[in-house]
Amino acid sequence: MAVQLPLLAALLLLCPSAMAQGNDTTTFKEDPEICEEGGKGLWLPLFENEHEWNHGLRTFLYFIGLVWMFLGVGIVSDVFMSAIEVITAVEKKVTGPDGTEYTVKIWNETVANLTLMALGSSAPEILLNVVEICSNKFFAGDLGPSTIVGSAAFNLLIIIAVCVVAIEAPEGRKIKQMGVFAITAVCSVFAYAWLLIILLVNTPNVVDPWEALLTLAFFPVLVVFAYGADQNWWKNDSTVTPEAHLVAVGNRKFSVHAIQGLIKKAGADVSTLDDEDAQKALVSMAVGGAKRSRAQYRIDAMRQITGGKRVVPPKTRFSVTQAQLEEVAKKRAKAPENEVNVVTEELYVLEDAGHVTVGMHRAFGDGVLEVDYETIGVTATAGLDFIAENGTMTFQNGELEKSIDIKIVDDDEAEEDETFYIRLFNPRPNCRVGAFEKCTVTIIDDDEPGQLGIDDRCVQLTTSETQPHVDIIVRRRNGSLGQISCSYRTTDDTAKAGVDYQSVAGELVFKEGEITHMIQVPLINTQSYEKALQFNVELANPKGPRQAGELAEDREKSQVHIVQDDTAKKIMDDLTKLVNDDLAKYVVGTSSYADQFREAIFEVEGAEDGEPIPTSALVMHIISMPFKLIFATIPPTDFMNAYPCFFISLAYIGLVTAIIGDLAGIFGCLAGFKAEFTAITFVALGTSLPDTFASKAAAESDETADASVGNVTGSNSVNVFLGLGLPWSIASIYWWAEGINSDWTKYYGVNGLKENMVDDYPDGGFVVLADSLGFSVGIFCVCAVTCLCTLYFRRVNWGFELGGPKGPQQATFVLFVGLWCFYIFMSYLQIYGHIVL
Repeated sequence: MAVQLPLLAALLLLCPSAMAQGNDTTTFKEDPEICEEGGKGLWLPLFENEHEWNHGLRTFLYFIGLVWMFLGVGIVSDVFMSAIEVITAVEKKVTGPDGTEYTVKIWNETVANLTLMALGSSAPEILLNVVEICSNKFFAGDLGPSTIVGSAAFNLLIIIAVCVVAIEAPEGRKIKQMGVFAITAVCSVFAYAWLLIILLVNTPNVVDPWEALLTLAFFPVLVVFAYGADQNWWKNDSTVTPEAHLVAVGNRKFSVHAIQGLIKKAGADVSTLDDEDAQKALVSMAVGGAKRSRAQYRIDAMRQITGGKRVVPPKTRFSVTQAQLEEVAKKRAKAPENEVNVVTEELYVLEDAGHVTVGMHRAFGDGVLEVDYETIGVTATAGLDFIAENGTMTFQNGELEKSIDIKIVDDDEAEEDETFYIRLFNPRPNCRVGAFEKCTVTIIDDDEPGQLGIDDRCVQLTTSETQPHVDIIVRRRNGSLGQISCSYRTTDDTAKAGVDYQSVAGELVFKEGEITHMIQVPLINTQSYEKALQFNVELANPKGPRQAGELAEDREKSQVHIVQDDTAKKIMDDLTKLVNDDLAKYVVGTSSYADQFREAIFEVEGAEDGEPIPTSALVMHIISMPFKLIFATIPPTDFMNAYPCFFISLAYIGLVTAIIGDLAGIFGCLAGFKAEFTAITFVALGTSLPDTFASKAAAESDETADASVGNVTGSNSVNVFLGLGLPWSIASIYWWAEGINSDWTKYYGVNGLKENMVDDYPDGGFVVLADSLGFSVGIFCVCAVTCLCTLYFRRVNWGFELGGPKGPQQATFVLFVGLWCFYIFMSYLQIYGHIVL
């Protein structure tokens, strides 16, 4: 008893009303049903004479009340999910191995989905079990556990069936984080198989404290293993940086898939689109292509049902006015300027050529233009290697090009290549020297065969992926006598052949006097917004006389960097800055009570866009307004980082689910349904409907199936580990500490109202009868394994879990809906005694 007394004291704090009734002595008279005279739930019925009302009217009223309260629990769960979204969106700055500083979320996405996000979507089912246990003197109820199993069946079979056909054929969505999904999928079956072990194998019909606590402990174990899979603990794969899956446009992050998809649907590269087409495509991306969290999909789904303000913008909505488009075009326009340049920045000339011609070019031919020039030696010496020149070049009216000849001095000495340059300066009038200010001239010695190597400009080469190819110059140095050759090939780095570029290989042959050759590598335009990949072009096997048998030192390899197209990137950045203010209206969360009450009363779907408000949205807004006003009293998410909102909204969910428990019990009683059947049908559907809309939206909008399929298996696991593990731990510890009392004897004694358990368990215990619950769990396990095997079959045969060819899509939908109907039908037969175990 020394250990038991503190446990009883702790339980008294958790459920004081239940504890106060725990030792009441009662006769073994059977309790009236909740809908009958004298029947009573936690809150309902409100009136003592309700049993005298018209039976049909009372049944209808309780059905409407149950549906209305499902609406209410969805709305308060919306507030709860808003708090979770704000909490999990907190970011911090970290420094990568290369010293780059970037921003990451403090909460790992996988951990957030399996903890707070799963709690948010499953809170009604979880709290229904907790409330039922505490209000029922720590005896197991029929409603809560069956709701958990019924919700799991609806989530896995109906929600995934809807997601499969939500994708337009023949497109598909594939699970990307297969390691995380595999763990949650296995756990989603194991969790319910574990219930069978608890209920049927070890201490049948009784849940021991260690069993309940172990069930609860499986929850953090699941989170740790899923996090390990997310971080590749069991693989050698290197993890990507947290920002690798998203690209930043302006001050927002978007999925690469959304950008690529819109641009490819436009049928052209962004840089080739005219201003209006590019702007429309990219504004559409900015409004509808942002990567959404599970909380946003869940909140948006509930607001669609209740006619509230959207948090996920409609796909077809454009947010940029003609004035904004003209503003961007004006910023991008540049006034033409006249300037003068040398035609090329580099020239190569053989020592015996006698002279080299350097060209000059001006942008416009109007008027007379003058520019001064001079030659400056670098390694070449004026008078010994070339004849110095300086003076003024005059462009007459209409002339665009001029040139100057510079004499080259030949000698018989073998020497390295030498350079000098010619520089332009002092242009006049109303003119400037452009980017090509000078031309460097390299004098090639013709007394040695020389060495081959990558040109200095191409050792590190950067090119846009929109270019059709990249050219790598291979140059002959320190001589040009005789014929020499070398082989070349491309090798992968972060860029992959066949994906980012086309591999090439071959041999370069330099005949006597030839100085340069070109290697051309075709590029593949993947139309990425941000790209930073590289591959290598390597030289090998030099052949030729004397020193030509070696490659030039540090010039054996060119590293080619492929980057995004700057023009397209600038268009995206400019337009995103224009629509950021417009997108701000879709941000999750509130900053003040005034905002919350204004939104509860006035914010209706479509009103924020100045569009006509749909009649259905207005009707649902009016129906749900009482709930919106009540829940507007919850602290805004901007207060104390949303933690007060989190805990108070959770308390509200507990209050509403307590009322739902009474409503469901009375409605089922009036309609002639047993509590278990009411739980697996009406209650399970009512609590899971918002998740159906959220998963469908995620399937349609995301580039992967993780948010729609992976979250179903995760939630089903959490429902058992937390939704049953927590209340069963409370109840099992209570009965272990309390032992047999009069209430326990009333139900489970020799003449108990439910079943004689005292012979097998003389010390009492937390009784959970395995008859209908165990059968329902067993049927669900069979259906779950069939469903998961079907998803694996679809992945192997069609490459993805969702979508695909029309025929297999429809067949999968029919199969999954059929499995759910089979589960409901078999459970019905057992609950109503047609199947006797």
